[in-house]
Amino acid sequence: MSRICKFLLPLSLVCLFSACGQISTDSISQTIQQSSSQNRIVDMISGKKDTLQTNEGGMEVIKTVFAPDYKTFYVNVRMTKDIGINLTDSTEAFIEAYEIENDLLKYESGSQPKLTSVKNIKADELSDLEMHMLVLVDLTLSEEAIARQKDIVSDLRTWFKPENLHVAFMHDNTVSQSVLATDYVMDTYFKQSKSSKLLYRSIFCKQDEVNGKKSKYFPNVPQDTIWRHLKEDQRSLLVLSDDKVYDSNNRPLDNMHFDFQQQIINWEDTIDGTAIYYIDLNAEGNPLASDSNLPIIKLMCQKSLGEYFEKYEFKKLLGDMLYYFGTTTDYQFNFTNPDNKVYRGKPCTLAIKCYDEKGELLASTQAKYTLGSIYDPVIVNGTSILQTIIDGVLYCLVLILLVWLFGQIIIPFFKYLYFKHKYVVSYTGPNMTANGILIDSSCYYCKEPFKEGDKLVAKCEHVMHQHCWDENKYKCPEYGPHCKKGLWYYNHKNILDFKNASFYMKWILAGIFAGIFAWILFLGGMSTGNMGILDGLLLHIYNLQPGSAEAGAAIQHYGYHLHYLPLFGASICFALTLFLSLLSERPHLKLKFCISVLSRALVAGILGYLAFLLGCIISISLKITENTFLVDWIPWVLSGIIIAFCTTFRTGIRIRIKFVILAVLIGLISMYAWSLSFFYINVNSLELMLISNLLYTIGMALSIATVAPKSAHYFLKITGPVKETDVALYKWMSSSPDFRVTIGKSVDCNLQLTWDITSDIAPIEAEIVRKGDQLYVVAIENSVYVSGKHLKPGGKRVLYHGRKFTIGKTTFTYVEKDS
Repeated sequence: MSRICKFLLPLSLVCLFSACGQISTDSISQTIQQSSSQNRIVDMISGKKDTLQTNEGGMEVIKTVFAPDYKTFYVNVRMTKDIGINLTDSTEAFIEAYEIENDLLKYESGSQPKLTSVKNIKADELSDLEMHMLVLVDLTLSEEAIARQKDIVSDLRTWFKPENLHVAFMHDNTVSQSVLATDYVMDTYFKQSKSSKLLYRSIFCKQDEVNGKKSKYFPNVPQDTIWRHLKEDQRSLLVLSDDKVYDSNNRPLDNMHFDFQQQIINWEDTIDGTAIYYIDLNAEGNPLASDSNLPIIKLMCQKSLGEYFEKYEFKKLLGDMLYYFGTTTDYQFNFTNPDNKVYRGKPCTLAIKCYDEKGELLASTQAKYTLGSIYDPVIVNGTSILQTIIDGVLYCLVLILLVWLFGQIIIPFFKYLYFKHKYVVSYTGPNMTANGILIDSSCYYCKEPFKEGDKLVAKCEHVMHQHCWDENKYKCPEYGPHCKKGLWYYNHKNILDFKNASFYMKWILAGIFAGIFAWILFLGGMSTGNMGILDGLLLHIYNLQPGSAEAGAAIQHYGYHLHYLPLFGASICFALTLFLSLLSERPHLKLKFCISVLSRALVAGILGYLAFLLGCIISISLKITENTFLVDWIPWVLSGIIIAFCTTFRTGIRIRIKFVILAVLIGLISMYAWSLSFFYINVNSLELMLISNLLYTIGMALSIATVAPKSAHYFLKITGPVKETDVALYKWMSSSPDFRVTIGKSVDCNLQLTWDITSDIAPIEAEIVRKGDQLYVVAIENSVYVSGKHLKPGGKRVLYHGRKFTIGKTTFTYVEKDS
């Protein structure tokens, strides 16, 4: 049960500290188009219904555009119903706008974008377009109707550039040359003509002119050639007339009347050429008036992609014309983001609501967008990656200093005070007991009798003077540092003695170094996050054509979730295995030691990359677009096992099934904590990632530390012509003044090989010596073989866990373990 508690302790620490985390998403383009086609793509990928509000609230979002620094952005909307007021007039309308994350978390007030202005952009956009219009005016109507046409052209002059608005006049069974709508033309040309008009012929003539063709209908009328240099979406024709094409005897005014009608009927469904807009001045003055010619006129407008109007409406005409020219925006809402605003790849919804002066809701809509990712966040006017790394390193240096201060000085000092209070007693006389121990009459170390009032250390049954305890380096005089009850090392004369520190401090420091190193590795490698193998699989699964809009949308949508995960797995596994291997692997020859540690880290990094890549592949194959426990546990569980295995392989740390279970639990808890932080903690995810790395790496380091030998416990496992046994070297090491153990046939050897009577073994064949914290086997004679290779007399080899050497028929295996 006690061993199980040791495993659960670091696990509980990870549970306590892993309150923050991260998942994946990718960066986004500066312009987000919200259209029905893109919505269908998202529906296809996610399997969800589109949640964008379109025209139900009276407004439809056309596009959302962010500045390169994301400080400002604007939302263009089209009004889908007439609300009766101008949204740019602050006395008539009140605009409320706020941002929501994940459809459930509203940003705090300090992080909300500020609405800076509302702009009615139709007229502005129209003036920016190189759009030309020819207005065909009917001078055969009444003076009131001519004045009405003049007002319409005057309105159009405020929308168009002076050189882009042209007029022509129907009169006296002909049509005039097209001229610019100048002040002179407006004052001079709008005069009534008593003769009739040839409506179809005039429209066809001017249609040919606007299309850049030479017209055969009024061949003697000069044509303006400017139209030939314009694109199709830069020209339009507006006809102002009634629908009169018959005389008083109900006979056509034009002898080609029926030919023109048939030609219109025979047009393709949508003809190539100029859009024709028609304002019926007869219907405007008399809504009940109708003519058999009216359906043909409507058909003409419809097939040319124009529109027929029964009355002149400024907004309606302007909106339809701009729609034809690719401009569908009524209003532009301009916003400014506060500094340090963070977008971390979570879907954002910007709600826009318009109220009248009485507080009644007139119209509303929503703009949806996803910016940045958890691994590559968008931070408005935030620090650069380099500055973030520098700040993170400084934070970790402070953390390292605090851990060292507590682990080296503060905690050992208070433990020493506790030690003195509990185990340091004053001798009161014979038959004295302390801490359940019967005190002998003399010191176990110096053998001198105790005197009344002497300060004694009663840590184990080998009681000694306090000054003898200090002289013996704060350990049991019988078993030394290997007496579990009699060890309490604290050098009160030198508080910086590294042996004062807790055994776990070095593992915690290794975890901190691994966390910051993994973080730096990941940030430095983020440019490689776009995974071609994942994109190829995605396009194959969804049967999308590379380079198509659908493929781009799918890759972008999945990229938020997956692209950086393999890199994250590689960096965390590589860094953690690298630093923990420095502690789990006993130092031996420098080159071999470095190669061994680096090899472990590289293998772990590769396997970590593949583990998270596997999770991504499973998500794509199952068409899972969101983080889900169904799949996410796989890479985390595998990464924990990978780190534990690569760190402890062929070391003194023995891995059992319960340790594997612990590594799996740490991975699962970290995954769950990181997912929660993504949805409920709105902070800079790069800083959050550093915190998460530290918590994960420290948790894994403590977990491995629970099963690592806590001191240098030296054993030799002996096999051969003798019963297999373990010999505790440390007992001889602690009693030998020069830290030396001899092996041979001599009775003076510490290890006398009496069982091997047939081998030629010298009186002293080899010896084991300790220098610092490292043990070496040294050959004295010729019968020593290390790892199958002969060791010449005088040669020495470092001993590390699992290393074997042979003398005669006896094999010795060096083992480090807790006694």
